[in-house]
Amino acid sequence: MLRSLVGSEMCIRDRDGNKYVDFALNLGATMVGHCNPQVGREVSRAAMEEGSMLGGPTVHAVLLAEELQRRFWPGWRWRFLNSGSEATRAAIQVARAVTERERVVKIECGYHGVHESVCVSFWNTID
Repeated sequence: MLRSLVGSEMCIRDRDGNKYVDFALNLGATMVGHCNPQVGREVSRAAMEEGSMLGGPTVHAVLLAEELQRRFWPGWRWRFLNSGSEATRAAIQVARAVTERERVVKIECGYHGVHESVCVSFWNTID
């Protein structure tokens, strides 16, 4: 198991100094690599000028939602979340509310996030 990781660009290092290419890139959340200077500058600028952790949609989220709506799906509502786990949990909550059903279907052995609705597997992997 890798411990005490530090990331830089497309690589990570463990506490012993071993270097690894990070092909997972935080499951897609760091597609431009770790510690990307341009991303760091823009995030710092936005946090200092616009605030952070506002608890609601930011100006940028609203602009992106409007552009997505204009280009692809007029009339749809958009919700931006912090992780895939939050997104699948929210999607399941909406589906349960709309259908009034408790059960959901998921792909066996697929990654659907980390929450109680999807961390169940019925495939017996123990010999």
